Amino acid sequence: MVNAAAAQQLGRQVALREDDIAACLDPVRNVAGRQSFGGPAPRLVTGRIGEQQAELAKQRSAIAATVQRVADAQDLLRQRVQTLISSESAVTSVLEA
Repeated sequence: MVNAAAAQQLGRQVALREDDIAACLDPVRNVAGRQSFGGPAPRLVTGRIGEQQAELAKQRSAIAATVQRVADAQDLLRQRVQTLISSESAVTSVLEA
C-alpha cells in the first residue's frame, strides 16, 4: 500500500521494505529519534531534568542563605534597639537623679 502510494506520488516504482516503513511509523522509535535540543527523546529529557534539578538545588541554597541573612539582620537590629533602650534608660535615670 505504501509502495503503491509512493509510486503514484513520485511517478515511479519505489521499493520500500516493510520493516523500514514500520520503523518510520513506530511512535516510540520516532520520539526516541528526535535528538535536537528540547526534543522529546528520553535521553535528552532525562539529561534536562538533571540540569533543572541542579539549578533548583542552587536556587534553594541561595534562598536559604538569603533567609538566614535576613534572620541575622533582624537579630542584630533587635540587639541594637535593646542597647539603645538600655542606654536611654541609663541616661534618663542619671538626669532624674
